[in-house]
Amino acid sequence: MACTENKAQSEQGDPFLGYRLQEPEQVFELPEELEEVSGLHVVSEDLLLMNEDETASLYLYSLAEAALMQRVEWGEEGDYEGVALQGNTAFVVESGGDIYEIRNFRQEEPEVIKHENDGLKGCDVEGLELLAGENKLLLACKEGGDDERSVYAFDLSSKKLMEEPYRTFSFKALEEQLLQKPFDRFSKDLREMFDGGSSSDILFPSGIAVHPLTQDLYVLSAETKLLAVFDTAGKLKDVYELTHDQFLQPESIAFMPNGDLFIGNEGKGGEANILKFVYAQK
Repeated sequence: MACTENKAQSEQGDPFLGYRLQEPEQVFELPEELEEVSGLHVVSEDLLLMNEDETASLYLYSLAEAALMQRVEWGEEGDYEGVALQGNTAFVVESGGDIYEIRNFRQEEPEVIKHENDGLKGCDVEGLELLAGENKLLLACKEGGDDERSVYAFDLSSKKLMEEPYRTFSFKALEEQLLQKPFDRFSKDLREMFDGGSSSDILFPSGIAVHPLTQDLYVLSAETKLLAVFDTAGKLKDVYELTHDQFLQPESIAFMPNGDLFIGNEGKGGEANILKFVYAQK
């Protein structure tokens, strides 16, 4: 486990909505047991809460120490794709859409309640976020229609999934925005798909988070190496192509209260890490 700092000023273009995504301020290398880190949540100024893809465990990670402080086992092996926190209760989502409510999550044997969400079977949930102001959890679907992807809401008061999508994102808006930008890794493939008029399958959500200051919704797409940002009405604000060498497999995202951004990368043949980006308000 290690942490490196990078204080150099970037000369690779303007910041993306206040972030220089070409140069993280810090890189936190994760231990082998978190090689498939799939969920990320800020607990405090020093602590991050994480979960891993295959094991029913929660991990508390100290930023100051750049080390794991606690591991809590709460269930059986599965396919877990996101974590959120409300007080002393952690929520973990399984890819099939079921949500696990883990009360007093820091105890050795926390109380676990399973909430089944049959309405999300087949959408391949990858991304969980607490919408504190509305007392809801947001769940992002990796799969969906031919030209769109959706985010659903789980009401924490009724403990029920809302029938209609909370947000639906059109591929067309993303394609139009990307065509106005310089491409890096996959420009040729994208242009061929756009010119051919076929579905580009451009957004496969792997992580979501709400910006604490702007309330914009940030959506990671690991498969296509994109970060898309939508305003409070669900309209696309901007999209950024993540560099392949720096973002091995961006699966998780979270914010500090001041807007500082964390993005978690699964190992994918390398070392899993957490990247920190400082927020510079305009």
